[in-house]
Order: sequence, then C-alpha cells, then structure tokens
Amino acid sequence: MDKSVLVIETPENCYDCPIGQDCSNILETSLFCLGAGKCVIDKEAATIPNWCPLKPLPERHIAPKTATGYEIGYEDGWNECLEKIMRGERFEKLGKNIGESVYSESQSNTPDAYGRD
Repeated sequence: MDKSVLVIETPENCYDCPIGQDCSNILETSLFCLGAGKCVIDKEAATIPNWCPLKPLPERHIAPKTATGYEIGYEDGWNECLEKIMRGERFEKLGKNIGESVYSESQSNTPDAYGRD
C-alpha cells in the first residue's frame, strides 16, 4: 500500500491538533484522535501522548567542511527531500527558505558543479 505524508504545524497539545475530534461532555473533556484511533481524556489531552502518530520532520543535514563527494551528494539529496516536503515554507531551525533552490534549480538547464543537468 502506498504511503502519504500530511504536513501540519506541530500542535503543543491534543486540544490544538487539527486531527483531534472533540467528544467532551458535561463531566469530562475528551478528544478522539482520528490518526491513532484512540481517545484522550482531561490531563492527557493537555500534552502530546507518547502514542501520538505525528512525527517531527528531521533536521537538515549539514556536511562537514572536509566532506567528500559522497557526503556532499548525501547532504544534497537529504535536504532536497525535506525541501520538497516543505514546499517552499521556511524551515525555522536554520532560518533558511527551503524549496526555493530546488524549484529554481530544476527549471535551469545549466549543469551544476558535478556536471549534472
């Protein structure tokens, strides 16, 4: 079966999660997590439970200054994958606009430093 990725802002708790469905009543606050198929009640909903299906995106890869061709290629591929997932949104941890380089480079027909188109 094919897999898909849904990119959303990471919520601080279950109450802020767009995947959660409010099932509260007069006696208790509860949310049903559509992603995990589980219900969270009161205090557990005020945090992110360890079974939460949301996983953070990995960090950008930064190769050392003494990197070889393989390491530079790995870094390029890793970061390009993140850029495509983020679709041009800012990657706040480095304060760099991601996506711009991938889409602008893909439109260009000039070879890069390795002779690739």
